[in-house]
Amino acid sequence: LFRRSDLAATGLHLRVLTALVVVPLLLVVIWFGEPWFTMAVAAVAFLGLNEFYELVSHRWARPFVLMGYLWTALFILNAQFSDTDTMPIVVAGVLVLSLLVFPLRRRWREDLVPWAWTLAGAFLMGWALSYVVFLREAESGREWVLLALFTVFAADTSAYFVGKAIGRHKLAPRISPKKTWEGVTGGVAGALLVSALISYFLEIPAGIGHVLGLAGLIAVVSPLGDLSESLLKRWVGVKEAARSLPGHGGVLDRLDSVVFTIVLVYYYVQWITD
Repeated sequence: LFRRSDLAATGLHLRVLTALVVVPLLLVVIWFGEPWFTMAVAAVAFLGLNEFYELVSHRWARPFVLMGYLWTALFILNAQFSDTDTMPIVVAGVLVLSLLVFPLRRRWREDLVPWAWTLAGAFLMGWALSYVVFLREAESGREWVLLALFTVFAADTSAYFVGKAIGRHKLAPRISPKKTWEGVTGGVAGALLVSALISYFLEIPAGIGHVLGLAGLIAVVSPLGDLSESLLKRWVGVKEAARSLPGHGGVLDRLDSVVFTIVLVYYYVQWITD
């Protein structure tokens, strides 16, 4: 039998190997942009959406999968071919069209919960991730996307290792027992360091104060996404959303921090750094 330390080491090796494969692919699609970037965002959104629907269907009724994919695609296509000015129209259209489905169904009362989870997944994976496309198409968008994503990754990774090494004070023991305040502090430090390096080498068109301010917000907000998914998994009774990424769980497990921060990053860049 493997000892716990052996299993932990194996898990860490899998995390590193998966990152060595995924990160170069991520860099390529971000660097070269369209059409590959939007195609990659759509593929990731659909994978994450499928995992989300599988997760909630363990405890609640299965969402309307086809509708969820349609709305997710609509959000991302809007980001590709339009701008944020049309987003309120798309959101209103999704809500109204979804509600129009109910009079056509005999068991509309029973369908209320699946309908709610269908929209939750579409907004989480489609609406939120569409802002990655908006950000990539903005001025110096390539650099801002790299800054946003790798600051999130740095915050998560730093929080993991610092929390594992010296974590003592639990952040939210009922939701995620392994997360600590020391880990959050380490995540903030890692985010600030990596964002400063990226800003320097990629010549981000903003002052260092703006970059560090954004990094601090990312490091504070990104754990909220992680905790939200942890709460959902605890309700359902599973440890991981899926096993599509060896050592990392599923796509949803890697996106939980990103979807909570990417909208923040877009509007920070548009409203504050400009």
